Amino acid sequence: MSIPDSPETMLAEMRGLVPANGPLFQAPWQTRIFALIVALVQAGHFPWSAFQSRLAAHITDAEAGADPCDATDVEARYFDCWLRAVEDTLRAEGLIEAEAIPAQIEAIRASVDAIRAAQTRQG
Repeated sequence: MSIPDSPETMLAEMRGLVPANGPLFQAPWQTRIFALIVALVQAGHFPWSAFQSRLAAHITDAEAGADPCDATDVEARYFDCWLRAVEDTLRAEGLIEAEAIPAQIEAIRASVDAIRAAQTRQG
């Protein structure tokens, strides 16, 4: 997969890979991470190419060790590449410190758990 040169191009390319009525992303966090990067680019925190080049490098590394017969594994590694590229970009651009990432992940995880618990109580 080539890495598009803009968020709009990336979305268009991704839409072309998804069935007409299928979800563009497989999980809500994937949608949020894409929206985060697009928002930061649009707000001028860094150019799309800063994220794009890191994502391309992570995908290249993942594909080098990929088993082409295991689509689930390849898909999981693709979004792992996204996460690593996001973390690398946020650190490189001075938007988050490496030491803060685990605490942020735990805060998000706790928030998601609380939402799920509330939904379970309601339903």
